[in-house]
Amino acid sequence: MQGKTTFILKDKDTGKIVDEREEHNMLTNVLEDIFNFPKTVLFDYNNTSFMASYLPIHKNLLHGLVLFGENIPERKDDYFMNERYRITGTAGSAYTGTDPKRGTFNESASGVIENGYRLVWDFAPEKAIGTINCAGLSSIHSGNRGSSFSAGVTFANALDVANGATGKSYAMLGSFQGSYVMSRGSEYHYYCQYNTSNTKITIYKYRAPDPDAIHLNTYHTAVLEETKQITLPLDPVYLCPNEKEGKLYIFDLNNPTNSKMAIRLACLDIDTYNVEFMVETPMVTELSQTSYYYTSAAFYKGRIYISYYSDLYIYELDGTLAEHKTIQLGSTTGMFIKDDKIWLCSKYSPTGSLCYVTLENDEPVYLPNISMFDGYRLHENKNMHAPFFAASYGQNLFLLVRMDYLATINNLSEPIEKTDQHALQVRYELTEIN
Repeated sequence: MQGKTTFILKDKDTGKIVDEREEHNMLTNVLEDIFNFPKTVLFDYNNTSFMASYLPIHKNLLHGLVLFGENIPERKDDYFMNERYRITGTAGSAYTGTDPKRGTFNESASGVIENGYRLVWDFAPEKAIGTINCAGLSSIHSGNRGSSFSAGVTFANALDVANGATGKSYAMLGSFQGSYVMSRGSEYHYYCQYNTSNTKITIYKYRAPDPDAIHLNTYHTAVLEETKQITLPLDPVYLCPNEKEGKLYIFDLNNPTNSKMAIRLACLDIDTYNVEFMVETPMVTELSQTSYYYTSAAFYKGRIYISYYSDLYIYELDGTLAEHKTIQLGSTTGMFIKDDKIWLCSKYSPTGSLCYVTLENDEPVYLPNISMFDGYRLHENKNMHAPFFAASYGQNLFLLVRMDYLATINNLSEPIEKTDQHALQVRYELTEIN
């Protein structure tokens, strides 16, 4: 993809063009990073249409214009504005308000062109007054910021980038019923749906869109390639995916007496759909409550892990209690195996926020909070990459995408001086190249 920008400065009284120039710009890597979706945003069982908010690319991802009063370093991976640069004006959607820095989208002049799309914005004489040294395409949210651009960074709901608010709660790796289980390579992604009082589990196999097939004016979504209902030898109460092995470990806690409990474990091969019943332990006295109180289970390095608030019980397959750990987690919402480590997703950490924990050297390692955004606590997560972020608000876990990026950077050969005597039109033409 390549971009060409045309700036047309007119005298407001005579309509005469006083400055017209055509500039070319560089592309940053933000679109590549966006469409390299982290696995936790891929294709929620109930949200396979989420790509509708990402595509076509020009609709939300590139529908914002930002004009700068200074030159911007042309670095492909340093695409967040971070309030570092002086903003002369912005434009996103159609606008008739009085914000002195905000222009309006010219829908009649915009549209599909050969091999691409044209975006056009207009700035009235009283708008975007000042020096323009650089222009860049950003999200529609950046374009709509106007004078509020200095108020902070912009996030959107990763399942609906048209929604500038964080919107929907999305449990990334903790609640597997009707949601993401694992991926096989970069192409196929598996989801499941089950009922804890039924031995049936349904596996949904989705094929991701080919990144090379995503164009400026096209729309794609995940393709449901296969639906498989499988009968299990137990009721699926807890799931623990191991992506490296391609195995989904399924647990049932049999609790006939309310004073002792047996652990039943089966393994589903996600590639072949073969199910193996692995073990039913003898009754164990440590798990004396009803299964309702236990929040997650895992099979890791030949042992069974059962979580109960701040207690983690580790059993051999014969039901022998190998270890009992106390960790300050609160209630875990799921366990999974990644990078040959066992991970727990917790509703609470010692600081009162959501966290992911891995057991390394027999001690929990809490992923630190890195910053705050409007009451949302952003979390480091090695399963994430910019512009995607994990965030918590109280007990809810969200997936956000940061929208104050620059997709293009166009440093002008000479600055444009816009006064209240000038109307300005900016045309961005984006075309695809082989």
